[in-house]
Amino acid sequence: MIGGGGEQLTLRVVAEYADIWNFAGGPVETFTHKSAVLDEHCRAIGRDPASIKYIYFGFVSIVDDPADIARREGVHTVGGTPEQVAAELREFLKLGVSHFIIRFMDWPSTRGAERFIQDVLPRLR
Repeated sequence: MIGGGGEQLTLRVVAEYADIWNFAGGPVETFTHKSAVLDEHCRAIGRDPASIKYIYFGFVSIVDDPADIARREGVHTVGGTPEQVAAELREFLKLGVSHFIIRFMDWPSTRGAERFIQDVLPRLR
């Protein structure tokens, strides 16, 4: 597994050596762009891009009122109501993400994880 999104070096190394690419946070648009760059690197060396598994690492904030989304400066947060969070994560699934690594913004509380299991996960099935 190699994580990162550097277009000239990191994604080229992912194309050559990795079985898994860990995209570290960002909106769907950034992921779409980076995965297209990775696809090009794969094609340049004759590798099938589908042979690489995609993992998304992201920050999640599940709230009842979207005005209450916890955010960090400079970091994309998948946030909002359970349906909004599920909708954004579904977009990543459509783009080929097979696994998520999630950092809940309310840590060290377990409430975010509990809400994810109860209210978001069923919407992803």
